[in-house]
Amino acid sequence: MQTHEQTYFSARGQVITAFFVALVIVLNNQSIPVLKIIRYLGFYVSVAFSWLFAWMIIHFIAWLSKSIDGFPRWNKTYDIRFVMQMIGGVAVPCLAAVALAFGFLEGFGRDFRASGYLTHEFPIICLLILIMNLTYLLLHYRQEANRLADELNAKTGALRKAVLDGQIWKKRTLILKQKLETAKKDAAGISKRLLETENALAALEAKLKVRSGGADTLCELPKLRGFMEIQGALSIDKIPYTEIRYIEYEKRRAWVYTSKSPHFRRTSLQEIQKSLPANWFFRVRNNTIINRMYIIDGPGIKKGRSMEITLRLPKKQTKTLTIHRRKVAAYLEWFSLAHV
Repeated sequence: MQTHEQTYFSARGQVITAFFVALVIVLNNQSIPVLKIIRYLGFYVSVAFSWLFAWMIIHFIAWLSKSIDGFPRWNKTYDIRFVMQMIGGVAVPCLAAVALAFGFLEGFGRDFRASGYLTHEFPIICLLILIMNLTYLLLHYRQEANRLADELNAKTGALRKAVLDGQIWKKRTLILKQKLETAKKDAAGISKRLLETENALAALEAKLKVRSGGADTLCELPKLRGFMEIQGALSIDKIPYTEIRYIEYEKRRAWVYTSKSPHFRRTSLQEIQKSLPANWFFRVRNNTIINRMYIIDGPGIKKGRSMEITLRLPKKQTKTLTIHRRKVAAYLEWFSLAHV
């Protein structure tokens, strides 16, 4: 239970309440009729003293209640606040009422014990003090309840708005994801159709022949075009065919060695071979595909029934590969033809 500025009785309310309390104290247990007793000066003196006495107590209770409001540790729970109100607002004023009455009566030469104050006026004063403190407690509890209700309504409204905003953003995010997936599929389809078109065009150009001098001759190799798509960490990398030196399959990965850095694809070498231009790339071994552009010094060197070829690598490096005897004939046929 937090504390904040409470609204209690105003100064005018305290004065009026003290006046009625003074009348009750003076007129209580009087055998003289009211219309007669008001003719005596002593009646007004007693009312004035009782009013001052009651106003001081009421003012003290109001001051004490506001002071307790300023201590958060005394307002943690309603039980603690009730105990502190009873101690400071009831016990202390009752003791003060006894002390003031004792001083007043003894000061005017009257015996305090024989005056009957403890049996007549004091119970009324204690009852009024208790009622006043309970009234302050009820006002305090009511305002605390209203404040907590306002805070709960504000938090509930904010939470409801946050939930609605979250649902809206969730729907928007889902729609954007769907659009992104559709765009990815469309882009993949367009790239695939473009690649198929380029490969078909290359194959068509490779089959064209021109006749010169009564002999069939083949035209120059078509320009190497196209690229290989490889899924990177954040995007799809497009590697031009002209940058691929060779492709080697190792540890269930197809490693594509280029002029810059190697890349890998999680697919078989056979699938990669199908997507490459056959007149430029040849599978010299079960795990290696080479690019015609980077073969050094002709088709290679015969080594018995097999053959060795040398590839040009970046930074003036080379790589020597041995072609198995079963692939030598196919390799020489592929190398000797300008087209497939």
